[in-house]
Amino acid sequence: NPEEQVDVYAQLGDKYYNIIVEPQPIYFSLDENLDGAIMNDSDDGSTDDRGMTTVAYWPPDQVPAGNSWIKIKGRTNGDGEVVRDSCYALITDLSRIVNVDPDPFTLPSGGTAVVDYSVEDANGMPLASGTQVSVSLVGDADTLASVTTDFPEGGLNDLTKGIQPGDDFSSLTDYTFTITRDEGVINNDIDISVKIEVVSPNGDVTRTVTGTVQSP
Repeated sequence: NPEEQVDVYAQLGDKYYNIIVEPQPIYFSLDENLDGAIMNDSDDGSTDDRGMTTVAYWPPDQVPAGNSWIKIKGRTNGDGEVVRDSCYALITDLSRIVNVDPDPFTLPSGGTAVVDYSVEDANGMPLASGTQVSVSLVGDADTLASVTTDFPEGGLNDLTKGIQPGDDFSSLTDYTFTITRDEGVINNDIDISVKIEVVSPNGDVTRTVTGTVQSP
């Protein structure tokens, strides 16, 4: 997220995958020159006895439109040649709830209604690890219906790790909730509301979706 420090780790080994225990400097750089982006080596950037070193990265204050990915590069010298590797960091913006369909919805007597929605940032990218989404009926609507959602029960934790540019992110942004009509007789159509609530490091946001419970 903007203004949040990200620690990037690198481990150095030889061509046989053995860890190099002697201190070796690794130099880090950003592939893109973004205003406000800062990268500093921890200590002198040299590896420790586990072959590890860390670089601290601060994203820019605002996410550039359409440019959510930053490539972080590392290089060092070994066996008379330059050794390079890189990884990607995904910068995400403020939370939003979009693509709600249908809105409003209709819940038939004795039936169900399925509503699609997306939880994403301003660039359409997945929100940060730790994001939670809840869907609930508002007021007395829970006496007429029940609601379930397919958002992962554990939230967006390890699900966002390892994603790369070009991956299909739809499973991390696009969801549905299902409203089921409970037993009970009503004489007239009744309006109900469903609240989608996002609690996220990207910022909390809510959206209310309205619908109608049809009488028999």
